[in-house]
Amino acid sequence: ISWGRNGWSTHDQLAFLKGRGREFDIDLVIIGLVNNDAHTPGVSKARRLFVWHKVAARITPFFGNTVRFLSARANSVLYGLEYFENWGMDGWSGALNSEDNLAAYGHTIGELKDHLQRRGVAYFFVSLPTVGEGDVDSQFEPLFEVLARNDVRYLDLRPTVLARFGMYSDAQIRAELWANPANGHPGRVLAHLFASETGEYLLSGFGLEARIQAQQDAAR
Repeated sequence: ISWGRNGWSTHDQLAFLKGRGREFDIDLVIIGLVNNDAHTPGVSKARRLFVWHKVAARITPFFGNTVRFLSARANSVLYGLEYFENWGMDGWSGALNSEDNLAAYGHTIGELKDHLQRRGVAYFFVSLPTVGEGDVDSQFEPLFEVLARNDVRYLDLRPTVLARFGMYSDAQIRAELWANPANGHPGRVLAHLFASETGEYLLSGFGLEARIQAQQDAAR
């Protein structure tokens, strides 16, 4: 079952699992990890991005990519002003990687781990890096450090993504890897890579087949 929701952080995922997630008999949870998942309400000073394109979309259904492109350019100017220091991707990342926020994120990870272990649910995180929007390594390294300190398993897809697409030009990234030329979320090519690599990991590194066999043997 895909429980992913737009805008969710790890904090939101934990809240779901402790709430409605209790209605399901879960065997395994695969938690997608993106660079802003450390956002902790009440702790992080990160601010949401200006989304002019969503306002424009309510006015006119035409030229969506053009409006999104112009929105990004307008935001790049605004985020350079001191008043908006915690806005935009750079300000957002800086606020998320603050000492206070990462400490709070570590508490969230520990609570998520304890919750799933008490329920007997297997789990692991998988990073979902894209390219063309800043340095991939610096975006994920603080999150991996928190996971490692809490002894939480994760699949790091950075090396695979960078090996295959790290040399792409900006034009290739926008045309082939992004959701569309004005939206840096992963498109079809990256989504396919994420799915195939996670599937291979399930069978090899995570040992899904062996786990299933052990359950079947125990039930006999």
